[in-house]
Amino acid sequence: MTKSMSIRTAWLDLEHGSAREKATFGDLTFQVGERFATETEDLVARTVQRSARLSGVHLAEWLVGNWWRLSWESRSNTRSWQMSHHLAAAGGGYQWPNIMLESDGFEMKVSVKPSVTNQAGLIRYLSVFDAGIPVSAFQSAVDAFVSEVVTRMDRLGVDDGNLGAVWRELQNERANPEVSWWRRLEATLGYDVDDAPEELLTAVGDSAQAYGLEATAEIAAAAQSRSVEFLTAIAAVGKSSPLEVVVPQDASISQSACSTSLDDLPWMRATRAAHAARTAWNISAGPITDAQLSDILGTHFDSNRVVQHTAPLTAGIRRSDSKVGVVFRTTRHRTNRRFDLARVIGDQFAPGHEHDMLLPATATRTARQKFQRAFAQEFLCPYQELQERLDASILTDEFIEDSARDYGVSPLVVQTLLVNKDVLERATLY
Repeated sequence: MTKSMSIRTAWLDLEHGSAREKATFGDLTFQVGERFATETEDLVARTVQRSARLSGVHLAEWLVGNWWRLSWESRSNTRSWQMSHHLAAAGGGYQWPNIMLESDGFEMKVSVKPSVTNQAGLIRYLSVFDAGIPVSAFQSAVDAFVSEVVTRMDRLGVDDGNLGAVWRELQNERANPEVSWWRRLEATLGYDVDDAPEELLTAVGDSAQAYGLEATAEIAAAAQSRSVEFLTAIAAVGKSSPLEVVVPQDASISQSACSTSLDDLPWMRATRAAHAARTAWNISAGPITDAQLSDILGTHFDSNRVVQHTAPLTAGIRRSDSKVGVVFRTTRHRTNRRFDLARVIGDQFAPGHEHDMLLPATATRTARQKFQRAFAQEFLCPYQELQERLDASILTDEFIEDSARDYGVSPLVVQTLLVNKDVLERATLY
């Protein structure tokens, strides 16, 4: 993961435009690690440079206005998400670089694409790359850039159009843990600041008292406007007939799941934790059967027969440090139920939400869900064993299907493992 990002402007004169635009116009560089998202070709002068002539105030306003959503909102297919996460929405009549920003709460994915070949304009953006940076590095870059823009207008005696006041308010909200959490919840629900329906925000926020702050944020990210409906469905089954399991605790598993390094991505920690779990629970090499899961978890688990509910997510309801009631989403496939159970098991060891009473396994791309999925993949179908099988075979659809059947997982799990290890092209997943 790249550790740095910066947005800088070399100020230039601008003949036309508002006082704010004149004060903050210049050669702007958007740099991620060693790469420049603003590398351009001047189609008139036929030169290439690392910057583009853009408006600092328009970009600053867009970054400040979308700060919470950029920092916390999971990806969705809505137009609202595009407007909040795609730099082209900065507007002002400028030709902005094709940059998309997607956060999982831990890592910010920066996707850069070149200009469309038939796009009108005097410049053409050339860069194409995907990079991951810590969300904290993105926030630091935004802080430095917006502060520079606000300071310049103040120094030149230019009315900043309320940017400075909004920026100071944002900083105050970020410094207040309670206000910050509500803003985060609002963003994960898919709304701009102060735009979420009060009834929805209050109802979901109240659930945090029962389920925990992090768990509630995960539900909000997954269900958004349907969050109350999802929580109600989980609670109804959770009170009556969940699968009760006891997850054996072992310090080696928890230690493997923790790290202070920004280079240690969630899937890396999850993979280590899965290996530690198999060792701690005396699981020999090879597939894990339903009977083995039953022995480990102190219950009878039959992946063909479990109580399911209507909300499209599986969740664990924590009864104690080790005892969990598991409520399964509705699915026709036993492999999905095995995988979901493994996700909930892994979530018991993921750091940062030890006080959550709800362990949600959702379809979102948050760091927590990435940890769960990576744990389940490696716990049920260790990559090293898959590689050994592959060394003695040929990678075909039949190999994937046979491996999936043997390990009790879906073919998609096997494909994803092979893609993540660069054995298959990522395009095979789509």
